[in-house]
Amino acid sequence: MSQREQIPSTAARFVVLWHQVPPSHLGSAGTASGRTAESHYDLMFEVGNSLRTWATPIWPLPIGQPMPATELAPHRRHYLDYEGPISANRGTVQRMAAGRFLALDDLPEAFRVRWETDTEGGVLLFTNGQVTAIMAFPTRAIDT
Repeated sequence: MSQREQIPSTAARFVVLWHQVPPSHLGSAGTASGRTAESHYDLMFEVGNSLRTWATPIWPLPIGQPMPATELAPHRRHYLDYEGPISANRGTVQRMAAGRFLALDDLPEAFRVRWETDTEGGVLLFTNGQVTAIMAFPTRAIDT
């Protein structure tokens, strides 16, 4: 499959959620517990029965510029379709992007995916506590 061929509708799903953390939680949780203390974007990829998840401060990601990305504990697949409050007053999540992806590399030291929504797509590389958008492209023609 070339970089520009459409990802099959049967491919695994992903979602990007804006996780707004309430002020009462700021500074109360660290990454050791699988959570982050500040509001962030959760990039979640369906792998088996859970979501491989990273927290990053920005979305969309700038092309070619590594950004901090903290791998979190696996999340429930429930978040692929969920928006709203999170239990135990941990904030709220809002969907920013969703679609399908193909894992190009799924190794402990590197996770590289080709992702696609209805309007855009790209390649992301997660490695060494960072995520880099390697490329981005529109997935359908823009009306002129």
